[in-house]
Amino acid sequence: MSNTAESSVGGNLEVVRVIEHTRNKDIWDHYDLCEMSNGSRRARCKLCLKFLASEGNTTLKNHLTKSCKALRSRSDPSQSNLTPQGGVFVYDNEKLREAFTKFVITKALPFDHFDDEDFTTTIQQLMQPRYTQVSRTTLRRDAIKMWRTAREKMILGFQEHRYGVSLTCDVWSSPHNTGNSFLAVTSHWLDQDNWQMMKRTIAFELFEKEAQFPILAAMARDLLTVQASTVASESAFSVSGRVISQRRSRLSPESVEVCICLKDYLDGAARKQHITTLEDAIDADLEANLHIEEVELGISPPNEEGEDDEEEMAMGESVPLWGNRFPPSILEISEPNHSVAMNALAGTSRNFRLASRLLGLDSKLEKSLLIPFREIKVECTIPKDDGTLVSYVGFRIQHDNARGPMKGGIRYHPEVDPDEVNALAQLMTWKTAVADIPYGGAKGGIGCSPRELSKSELERLTRVFTQKIHDLIGIHTDVPAPDMGTNAQTMAWILDEYSKFHGHSPAVVTGKPLDLGGSLGRESATGRGVVYASEALLAEYWKAIKGLTFVIQGFGNVGSWVARLIHERGGKVIAVSDVTGAVKNPSGINIPELLKHKEATGSLKGFSGGDSLDQNELLVHECDVLIPCALGGVLNKENAADVKAKFIIEAANHPTDPEADEILSKKGVIMLPDIYANAGGVTVSYFEWVQNIQGFMWDEDKVNKELRRYMTQAFHNIKTMCRTHHCNLRMGAFTLGVNRVARATLLRGWEA
Repeated sequence: MSNTAESSVGGNLEVVRVIEHTRNKDIWDHYDLCEMSNGSRRARCKLCLKFLASEGNTTLKNHLTKSCKALRSRSDPSQSNLTPQGGVFVYDNEKLREAFTKFVITKALPFDHFDDEDFTTTIQQLMQPRYTQVSRTTLRRDAIKMWRTAREKMILGFQEHRYGVSLTCDVWSSPHNTGNSFLAVTSHWLDQDNWQMMKRTIAFELFEKEAQFPILAAMARDLLTVQASTVASESAFSVSGRVISQRRSRLSPESVEVCICLKDYLDGAARKQHITTLEDAIDADLEANLHIEEVELGISPPNEEGEDDEEEMAMGESVPLWGNRFPPSILEISEPNHSVAMNALAGTSRNFRLASRLLGLDSKLEKSLLIPFREIKVECTIPKDDGTLVSYVGFRIQHDNARGPMKGGIRYHPEVDPDEVNALAQLMTWKTAVADIPYGGAKGGIGCSPRELSKSELERLTRVFTQKIHDLIGIHTDVPAPDMGTNAQTMAWILDEYSKFHGHSPAVVTGKPLDLGGSLGRESATGRGVVYASEALLAEYWKAIKGLTFVIQGFGNVGSWVARLIHERGGKVIAVSDVTGAVKNPSGINIPELLKHKEATGSLKGFSGGDSLDQNELLVHECDVLIPCALGGVLNKENAADVKAKFIIEAANHPTDPEADEILSKKGVIMLPDIYANAGGVTVSYFEWVQNIQGFMWDEDKVNKELRRYMTQAFHNIKTMCRTHHCNLRMGAFTLGVNRVARATLLRGWEA
């Protein structure tokens, strides 16, 4: 092939060859770099075939925008032909339709999104006169064609994959009264280049004949949808809930499959499904230093107690939050269940290891996250009422302050020991990070039996303990709160003693009486947070509390508030239990009447609005949502297989042991983990701290509104982690918490 150079080159020259190069793609896509017969190199315009003597980008741009007759003949001369990157713009209606199709699919928009005359007129008058309106039918046809092409590519890719492809499936029912169910099929494989787990939804077929053959349909659900994990299906169903919305409930089965499967394919192609980051992405140089290394942890996190004085005890009742009332007598507590605590230790240790490996944390960083910032051990000697002296040992473990001042309760119990306190401090670090409140974790305690001490002895002990640690706690250092065996009165004593050294400092503790700066809404905070968390979870499945059936185990502070708020929202609480007994009513229990009955009698027994129920049967009672609010370890390998609930909200601390967790996950039960679900208490403690610092108290409506916002946002953050790391909600919460602490630690310079 030869071409004659124009006068701008000078003389008649022939092209010897076209040279391969890697120059600016936006500009050089419209030129060939040619070696001429005299040994020189020239740029040849692909549109008008003119040769240019200079290879500079400015000359090439000027030719395209000012001199190229071929380009000017196909464009409106009044419009710029340059892209923002410096290349040339050539209007192509086919490419625009392709971009519109991808936009509609990835954003789950209706097919008629661009089928609007006003939109078309605006584009034609202000942007591109040659733009033609894209109809709903055209966009749907383009989407179907795009999905068929993508499916063929996937099939060819599967045939060439040397490691094999696994399939999972599940059945989903439309939430908008369409009466349709769909069978989702998801493929899973290991990326051959980077060894990352990949997944694509490859089919979303209408599950027909369900109404005509209900028994066969049920068998199909049980037998055909066996899967190793529900996460992939949950992800597809979350998308389908947005695709089949109230405005789009009449999509054909083919359109539904195209919308869901093509979106999954496009997201995967854009690598939105498997990017492993520390939440908002650590800088590349930091991320390069992160690697997965199997390590055995020297410290196992134990039973997470939360920060709440509303914590449910072993007898199924909660320690009361006194608010602005002082306790009429010494607080009654129960002995902890240490076998349950050991299961919780094992479960939490496993969850932390899994989270750190999913995040790819460096082994040194992983170990560092488990080492406490400071361990405090003090001896407290006080005179008893009879004049004798007695000594007690107190502890305060300050685990981590990377995200802010440390936060955690102080417990009074005869078996308090540093290992237990250390582990509980770690759990507070992850819990506050999940809720995204600017705290680290801490925990404290004194090895005493509060029921054996008089009120004056408890006060003296609390004041001596505060004297020993006052210079190590503080508003911006470490903020204690009530826990097992302590209450609002205990916090009032700590506040008073601390203020003797540092001046009036109401923000040094939370969970105080209202008269000393406590927060409105604190008493109901944990239970209300559980309800807000439940609403966020149910909304993901296009459900609401109204009309669903609930079973609540535990009717102390948390359980009673959960029951009351569910009843107010139209939910049907069909069974309730506490240490005194259990009551059921398939038509729904009148919760206000039950609360009056318990206040009058101190028991659930004898309630006329329901029938008695064996407490062992309550957890396996037929219901939509099960909410354990009292004991740890109540769901175990003995009863997990018989649980009939579709959702479990863990309002108690560690109600599900590791064996039960695995059994319930295989059954497809959706579990909202305790590390998030019962975080309402510590969140409102944060609000109390903020109010004390501001010197301006909020009304209860604002407290509840902010609590809803925090709980809802935390749930969406957990779901994001689930999608990023292909894990369930429990691991999503742990990766979120560990992730935030790790990111803060790295940014602050942990190796310095």
